[in-house]
Amino acid sequence: MNPWNESVLTKSVVDRGISQWATMAGDMERDVPKLTAELLRCLEATPWGNHAEGQAFQASHLGDGGPTDLINRCEKLVKDIAELGDGMRASVDNTLGAHSANAQDWAGMGRTFEA
Repeated sequence: MNPWNESVLTKSVVDRGISQWATMAGDMERDVPKLTAELLRCLEATPWGNHAEGQAFQASHLGDGGPTDLINRCEKLVKDIAELGDGMRASVDNTLGAHSANAQDWAGMGRTFEA
């Protein structure tokens, strides 16, 4: 059984969803740099101190890239999320264009095309 049987792709609904996605992505692109700067300010304050326990915490917390790796991954994720909306819009447009072309081809053969 084809899970897409009787499925309908309504461009206006998809466009509205992608518009909401773009708004969310824009909010993330605006907010993440502020949050990153705040995180870096907190880390630079070294609230754990210089005593032995503080140094052990610092080595554990900042070791293996720690927050720097988190920041880099977060920035990449935000970029990927922002780009996904445009890719989805192009995929939907391509799908609808292919469907229309198939329908025209079938109509030229005296048939009806149904996805």
